[in-house]
Amino acid sequence: MYEGNFYKDKKHGEGKIFYINSNESYEGEFYENALTGKGKYQWSNKDTYEGDFIDGKMHGYGEYKWPEGGKYIGDYINNLKQGRGKFYWVNGREYDGEFLNGKPHGKGIISQVDKKYIVEFVDGNLKSKARIDTSTESNF
Repeated sequence: MYEGNFYKDKKHGEGKIFYINSNESYEGEFYENALTGKGKYQWSNKDTYEGDFIDGKMHGYGEYKWPEGGKYIGDYINNLKQGRGKFYWVNGREYDGEFLNGKPHGKGIISQVDKKYIVEFVDGNLKSKARIDTSTESNF
Protein backbone atom coordinates (compact mmCIF):
# COMPACT_ATOMS: atom_id res chain seq x y z
CA MET A 1 0.00 0.00 0.00
CA TYR A 2 1.39 3.40 -0.99
CA GLU A 3 0.28 6.85 0.01
CA GLY A 4 2.11 9.83 -1.40
CA ASN A 5 3.20 11.79 -4.42
CA PHE A 6 3.49 10.54 -7.99
CA TYR A 7 5.21 11.96 -11.05
CA LYS A 8 4.71 10.37 -14.47
CA ASP A 9 3.00 7.35 -12.87
CA LYS A 10 5.92 6.70 -10.50
CA LYS A 11 6.29 7.17 -6.76
CA HIS A 12 8.19 10.45 -6.57
CA GLY A 13 8.62 12.92 -3.72
CA GLU A 14 7.31 12.30 -0.21
CA GLY A 15 5.41 9.12 0.54
CA LYS A 16 4.68 6.16 2.77
CA ILE A 17 4.66 2.50 1.78
CA PHE A 18 3.60 -0.56 3.74
CA TYR A 19 4.59 -4.00 2.45
CA ILE A 20 1.68 -6.22 3.50
CA ASN A 21 3.44 -9.55 2.78
CA SER A 22 6.51 -8.74 4.90
CA ASN A 23 5.00 -6.33 7.46
CA GLU A 24 7.71 -3.74 6.70
CA SER A 25 7.29 -0.03 6.07
CA TYR A 26 9.09 3.00 4.70
CA GLU A 27 8.30 6.68 5.08
CA GLY A 28 10.31 9.30 3.26
CA GLU A 29 11.50 10.36 -0.14
CA PHE A 30 11.08 8.48 -3.41
CA TYR A 31 12.71 9.06 -6.78
CA GLU A 32 11.12 7.32 -9.76
CA ASN A 33 9.75 4.46 -7.58
CA ALA A 34 13.03 3.99 -5.65
CA LEU A 35 13.58 4.72 -1.97
CA THR A 36 16.02 7.59 -2.56
CA GLY A 37 16.67 10.53 -0.26
CA LYS A 38 15.91 10.83 3.45
CA GLY A 39 13.64 8.27 5.02
CA LYS A 40 12.84 5.75 7.74
CA TYR A 41 12.53 2.01 7.16
CA GLN A 42 11.13 -0.47 9.69
CA TRP A 43 11.54 -4.23 9.35
CA SER A 44 9.07 -6.80 10.68
CA ASN A 45 11.42 -7.57 13.63
CA LYS A 46 11.15 -3.84 14.62
CA ASP A 47 14.72 -2.94 13.58
CA THR A 48 14.70 0.60 12.15
CA TYR A 49 16.99 2.68 9.98
CA GLU A 50 16.57 6.42 9.60
CA GLY A 51 18.81 8.30 7.22
CA ASP A 52 19.97 8.42 3.61
CA PHE A 53 18.88 5.97 0.92
CA ILE A 54 19.91 5.50 -2.69
CA ASP A 55 17.96 3.05 -4.89
CA GLY A 56 16.44 1.31 -1.86
CA LYS A 57 19.75 0.83 -0.03
CA MET A 58 21.10 2.47 3.12
CA HIS A 59 23.68 4.77 1.58
CA GLY A 60 25.07 7.90 3.21
CA TYR A 61 24.60 8.84 6.86
CA GLY A 62 22.04 7.21 9.13
CA GLU A 63 21.04 5.59 12.39
CA TYR A 64 20.18 1.90 12.70
CA LYS A 65 18.43 0.79 15.91
CA TRP A 66 17.68 -2.64 17.29
CA PRO A 67 14.58 -3.01 19.51
CA GLU A 68 16.63 -4.34 22.46
CA GLY A 69 18.52 -1.02 22.61
CA GLY A 70 21.71 -1.26 20.55
CA LYS A 71 22.35 1.17 17.71
CA TYR A 72 24.81 2.30 15.06
CA ILE A 73 25.14 5.90 13.92
CA GLY A 74 27.37 6.64 10.96
CA ASP A 75 28.16 6.11 7.32
CA TYR A 76 26.79 3.44 4.98
CA ILE A 77 27.62 2.35 1.47
CA ASN A 78 25.28 -0.14 -0.26
CA ASN A 79 23.65 -1.32 3.02
CA LEU A 80 27.02 -1.84 4.79
CA LYS A 81 28.61 0.17 7.58
CA GLN A 82 31.46 1.90 5.78
CA GLY A 83 33.54 4.88 6.88
CA ARG A 84 33.19 6.57 10.24
CA GLY A 85 30.62 5.44 12.78
CA LYS A 86 29.70 4.81 16.37
CA PHE A 87 28.29 1.50 17.61
CA TYR A 88 26.43 1.31 20.94
CA TRP A 89 25.86 -2.00 22.71
CA VAL A 90 22.94 -2.54 25.09
CA ASN A 91 25.38 -2.94 28.02
CA GLY A 92 26.66 0.64 27.57
CA ARG A 93 29.89 -0.16 25.73
CA GLU A 94 30.63 2.01 22.68
CA TYR A 95 32.95 1.79 19.68
CA ASP A 96 33.76 5.02 17.85
CA GLY A 97 35.87 4.44 14.79
CA GLU A 98 36.23 3.17 11.26
CA PHE A 99 34.20 0.50 9.46
CA LEU A 100 34.79 -1.37 6.21
CA ASN A 101 32.35 -3.77 4.52
CA GLY A 102 30.06 -3.76 7.56
CA LYS A 103 32.77 -4.56 10.14
CA PRO A 104 35.05 -2.52 12.40
CA HIS A 105 38.26 -1.92 10.45
CA GLY A 106 40.97 0.56 11.35
CA LYS A 107 41.51 2.63 14.46
CA GLY A 108 38.95 3.68 17.01
CA ILE A 109 38.08 4.02 20.67
CA ILE A 110 36.12 1.59 22.81
CA SER A 111 34.52 3.12 25.91
CA GLN A 112 32.83 1.29 28.76
CA VAL A 113 31.82 2.69 32.15
CA ASP A 114 35.07 4.29 33.37
CA LYS A 115 37.53 2.76 30.87
CA LYS A 116 38.65 3.80 27.40
CA TYR A 117 40.85 1.94 24.95
CA ILE A 118 42.50 2.87 21.68
CA VAL A 119 41.88 -0.12 19.44
CA GLU A 120 42.66 -1.31 15.96
CA PHE A 121 40.54 -3.76 13.99
CA VAL A 122 41.30 -5.65 10.80
CA ASP A 123 38.24 -7.08 9.06
CA GLY A 124 36.24 -7.14 12.31
CA ASN A 125 39.00 -8.78 14.37
CA LEU A 126 40.64 -6.90 17.24
CA LYS A 127 44.38 -6.56 16.52
CA SER A 128 45.52 -4.14 19.22
CA LYS A 129 44.14 -2.53 22.37
CA ALA A 130 45.75 0.05 24.69
CA ARG A 131 44.09 1.61 27.71
CA ILE A 132 43.71 5.39 27.81
CA ASP A 133 44.36 7.11 31.14
CA THR A 134 41.04 8.90 31.68
CA SER A 135 42.35 10.86 34.68
CA THR A 136 44.14 13.24 32.26
CA GLU A 137 41.22 13.49 29.85
CA SER A 138 40.09 16.87 31.24
CA ASN A 139 43.34 18.40 29.94
CA PHE A 140 42.31 17.94 26.30
